[in-house]
Amino acid sequence: MPHYWLTLAMSKRLGADLATAWDDGTLDAETWACTVTECRKCSRPGACRKWLARPQHDMTPPAYCRNAAFLLDLATRQPGGTVAA
Repeated sequence: MPHYWLTLAMSKRLGADLATAWDDGTLDAETWACTVTECRKCSRPGACRKWLARPQHDMTPPAYCRNAAFLLDLATRQPGGTVAA
């Protein structure tokens, strides 16, 4: 799974609605590109795929996720946004 798809899947798992963020201007093209680039720097995409395959109730991102803080912040700033930890 390319890092683009890992980033999308992690966003969804953590409750960050990227379409809403794009529409409301919270997420722009440069920020999105940087987010995917950060994912590409990760040396553990296999572990990420395994984590994403776990049951949905596990909302605490893996410690190695380079985008976790950004995505969790994005999720909590969106309407109705809460993140289960």
